[in-house]
This record gives sequence, C-alpha cells and structure tokens, in this order.
Amino acid sequence: MFNKANPKILGIVFALLLALVAASYMGGEDGQRTFKGQLVAFKRKEINRVQIEPRKASSFELVKQDTTWRLETKDGTYRAGQQQTGRMLERMTNLEVSQVVANSPDAWENYKVSDTLATRVRITAGEQSTRLMIGKLNFSPRSRSAVTYVRQAGDDRVYGVRGMLKRSLATRANTFRSKMLVDLTPSLVEKMHFTLPGDSSFTLKREGTQWKVSGQQADSSSVAGYLSQISRLKGSSFAPSVRELDDVSHKLIITGEKEVELSAQKYGGRWIVHSSLLENSFFDDEKGDLHDKLFVGKDHFIK
Repeated sequence: MFNKANPKILGIVFALLLALVAASYMGGEDGQRTFKGQLVAFKRKEINRVQIEPRKASSFELVKQDTTWRLETKDGTYRAGQQQTGRMLERMTNLEVSQVVANSPDAWENYKVSDTLATRVRITAGEQSTRLMIGKLNFSPRSRSAVTYVRQAGDDRVYGVRGMLKRSLATRANTFRSKMLVDLTPSLVEKMHFTLPGDSSFTLKREGTQWKVSGQQADSSSVAGYLSQISRLKGSSFAPSVRELDDVSHKLIITGEKEVELSAQKYGGRWIVHSSLLENSFFDDEKGDLHDKLFVGKDHFIK
C-alpha cells in the first residue's frame, strides 16, 4: 500500500507522527519531561539590574552603570566586585535544566521555592524582567554532583538546575562588594609619594628606566617587587562602623595610568585602611598585613 502512496502524503503523515511523539515527550503527566527552553532568556550583556531578596538577610541590588556594576544596599552604595558579578551573571544566563521535578504548587515547600522559603531574584534587561525563586540545593557526595531547585514566577513547575546556583548568587550583600584596594599595571606607575609619621615621608619617582628616591638611585628589583606585591591588593574584612578617617597617619599616592590614594589610621590598637578606589569602604586590618605591605620606609627601596 505504501509503495503506491503519494510521497507528499507520506511526508505529511510522518511530520504529524513526529509532532505527536514530541508532544507526548514534552507533556508527560508526571511532569518529569516537561522542559522549559530557557529560565533566563537574556544575554549577559543585556542585563542591567539584578535584585536579590535572600530569605534570612536584607535585600540588595546590583545595578549596571555604563560598564561598571554598583551594589545598592539599605546602608549605602558601593562598587561591586566586577569578577564576582560577572561569574554570577554567566551562571544565571546559562542555566542547565536537568529535569522537571514537580508540576504543582503542593510541592513548592518541599523544594523550598515558595515565596516565603526561596531566595527571590529579579533579573532585568531594559524594560523586561524575569523573576526566579531559588530553592533547595541537593548535593550528592557520591557522584560529586549538585542540583538546585528553581521556579520561575508565574510557573507552577519546579525545575532541577545543574550546579550550586544558590552559592553563586550569594545571600549577603557584602559578598558582592569590591575589596580591590589597588588595581594597577606596575609598568605604568610613574610616581609614589609616601606620607609617614615624623620626617620619614619620601617620594619614589621613575626617571627614564631608573627609579629615584628623593634624588637617590633606588634598587629597581626592590621597586618591581613592591609594585608586584600591591598591584592587585585586596582587603578582607570591612569595618562597618567606620565612615571616614579623621586623623590619617599614613598615606600613599600612586600616580600613573590612574591615580589612587591609600590611607591608614589606627583605632583602638588596630589599623583601618581606605582606598580612593572604594569611596565608601573601610577595611579592618587587625593584624596589620595591609598596612605593612603598603607603607614601607625609604630604606626598602635602597640597596
């Protein structure tokens, strides 16, 4: 019979059968095979705002200004860690859905994707936005694999997403704050002026291929080692109660591709360090590690 059939009719029949098979695959009653194409349909470069509402911490926002991300919290606005923010956005725009584990709101609490149990995230690109409820993390030590359960606002289904999505989001604003005190290219630094207690202040200046300390030739390897050590220097712990430094005892101004000013002051036996790169951030330097790396004496650069 089929040998005599019109090839066009056979093609139509085949297409209909294929569609029926696909429909049955995508619409199983148990919901285990009902996949959504993309939970976040934006490209990373299109996203300009991310609002995060953790279950047990204060909400905060990451806002893109030109090419730089800022962190907005109830306490103030800060420069965001660009790498940390970039990794989070990369993760959010490449969610790999592995399964659909439930189709009904009855299961939301079990997977912690209800409005009251989830970490709520709104991702905005221009005038459009997507809201996600990030729920429970299921990690298997045996297979070293992880699944995070996610629900999209307006969708009853609960999705299993590969990886530790909740950890990459972070649940506290400070995790996204930049801690980069110094960010420079050593070869582009032209001058460093150290303001130190007493008569210890001095200027280190590049003259051609040589470095001079107040007119005296410096040891180039010592200068290179110092610049290498501080070129990507980061703080560790924020000092939330400090809003400004009143009586700075140590100051360093680095001039080159850009200028950065670092200052330190001692409060109650512990150093507080500030960088002009992070206008509202002050770092608790309890052990003096930052202070010791930044504020060295003239002899450090002389053979």
